[in-house]
Amino acid sequence: MKLFLFFVPFFFFLSSPAQISAPGFEPSNETYVSTWVYEAAEGLSISAQQADVHSGTFALRVRSTVPQWQRITPFSQRCTIAGGQAKRFHLSAWIKADDINGHAGIWCKVYDAQGKQLNSIISSTQNTHIDRNSNWKHSEIVLLVPPEAQSMKIGGYITGAGNYWFDDFEWKEAPPGKRRVSKKAGKYIAQAIRHVQSNSIYKDSIDWKSFTPEVMRMAAGIKTIEEAHLAVDYVMGRLGRYGDEHSRLQRPNLKRRNKRKAAAPCPPGKC
Repeated sequence: MKLFLFFVPFFFFLSSPAQISAPGFEPSNETYVSTWVYEAAEGLSISAQQADVHSGTFALRVRSTVPQWQRITPFSQRCTIAGGQAKRFHLSAWIKADDINGHAGIWCKVYDAQGKQLNSIISSTQNTHIDRNSNWKHSEIVLLVPPEAQSMKIGGYITGAGNYWFDDFEWKEAPPGKRRVSKKAGKYIAQAIRHVQSNSIYKDSIDWKSFTPEVMRMAAGIKTIEEAHLAVDYVMGRLGRYGDEHSRLQRPNLKRRNKRKAAAPCPPGKC
């Protein structure tokens, strides 16, 4: 699979906690500071275009004829992060979809100074992906970033064929709440940690006596079970540092949705 670079001019936004270059795919006459990296693959057509934009004058359009449910990350960008303390971040973008048979979303991977992956999140794990034809919709992922984080890689992904548009990426810092985690959310997080301790083949790689309080500090202000999965994702990200990049604890709302799908009758002609 071949990679190529597409240079886009961009103004610096010094107030941002991470410098995303050309978040809206807008050209300008200013200095080139960074690039989106596009993936050239059979069945993909990628271009910055001026029709069907969310804001400004440009958006990124991805045309795909790839098979349904084959996930492709057609574009990405690496950015720096000011490390030093644990933080909570929100990455978002606007997505439009037409004539699709899959879904689309955004993703983020976080790395330390040596380039080792610390955490990884995609829209579908937080149920914020776009899975039907629609006008512009907001997709957001939230992740907890450890103190040793130095860089991140962000981008969009698609599954299946159709026409997809991406615009207006944004990365915002949201410091953990000052209040303590709620009793319900704290119990859920503790159960998840015990489950990992009992079942992960990498459990002995983590110092749980120091890591568990760290997770609870990061969870400060979390009230609901859904929000508690931010802390669970943080735990799974820590396992990923030691080689476990595939294990996941499924979110409760996705469990219920999958049960409903399994129980639903197969429509005529769709089986």
